[in-house]
Amino acid sequence: LPISLAQLSDPKVLAEAIPDLKRYGDNLQVYSELVLAGPINIIDIPPADGGAKPAAESKPAASAERGKTIVRPASAVTENQHRFAFDVPQLKIVVAIKPEPAASIWTPCAEFDISLRQGAHPELVNPTSLTRAAAVVWDDKAQIDVKGRFAQSYQANDATLDVDKLKSLFDAGWEEYIHGGPSAQFELPDLDLGFTKLRAMDAGWIAPKLYADFGPAGVKLTNSGDKPLIYETKGPYSNWGGPYTLKPGATHEYPIAYPMLFRHPAGNTYRMFTLPSGSHSEYRFAGGVSTLYQAREPAEIEAERAKVEAAAKEAERVKTEAAEKEKEKLKEKEKAVEELPAPAKTEPPK
Repeated sequence: LPISLAQLSDPKVLAEAIPDLKRYGDNLQVYSELVLAGPINIIDIPPADGGAKPAAESKPAASAERGKTIVRPASAVTENQHRFAFDVPQLKIVVAIKPEPAASIWTPCAEFDISLRQGAHPELVNPTSLTRAAAVVWDDKAQIDVKGRFAQSYQANDATLDVDKLKSLFDAGWEEYIHGGPSAQFELPDLDLGFTKLRAMDAGWIAPKLYADFGPAGVKLTNSGDKPLIYETKGPYSNWGGPYTLKPGATHEYPIAYPMLFRHPAGNTYRMFTLPSGSHSEYRFAGGVSTLYQAREPAEIEAERAKVEAAAKEAERVKTEAAEKEKEKLKEKEKAVEELPAPAKTEPPK
């Protein structure tokens, strides 16, 4: 529960919104309940200019390397983008009290009617390099209105209700709730059409639906080695193309929806692979061989690096510890030699 919302059950904090509670002193207990008293509606927020959101487009990246093409959406998150809002007109905060902890029942004290409207828009995210999802990105501020009243059975000595104070507490708690945790998102799986694969390229909203644009899933090659990779490629109906050179640390991307044949020289022959659409392969040294492997995710690479660093630190620790033990042994030997009795002096025979 967000800290700000939890304060709605703190007698001292809530007494700032309901001053009459101060007369009960330190023994007062408060029970606050957030109640959804009506439906949650999803409404459309048209763009400010009334224009339609452009579709995704494919643009070649500025690169001297052949075969380097990036697919990027033409749309951007702006104030003119189609957006939607969660409209919750019937929220309530119901407050009950116990003047003394020993009281057997909670006494209804006050009710606050809350109207909430939270704007949002969908955004395409990459959970991994090969997966896509649509995330709900919340607007910075929600529209919140609050009205309050005492319970009919409650007799207040001070009839004041500071709804602005309660609104600020609820607003802070709501902001903490929607912006303090992970974003709400749902997976957009690739469209697998046999040998052809399409992947989500953009996500948006046009009332009354969320939508996703799909395009070629593509083939990606990364050179994780320390030497240039020379290779050739071939499509289902094309001849071999190339040779292409992939520099260490560089990546080539092919925006295609079909498998691609790949080969690279290995001595007097070639190593050949079929790279499915939607795959990401990396050329690296492993198991005594430099060849293509399924690309690792950044988190996997970082975990491997951390493992290597930890092993190196442990080896250094063991080495240092062994050296210290050798020093101790040497000191003990030197001390033992010093403690030996001096040889007795003898007179030479006359």
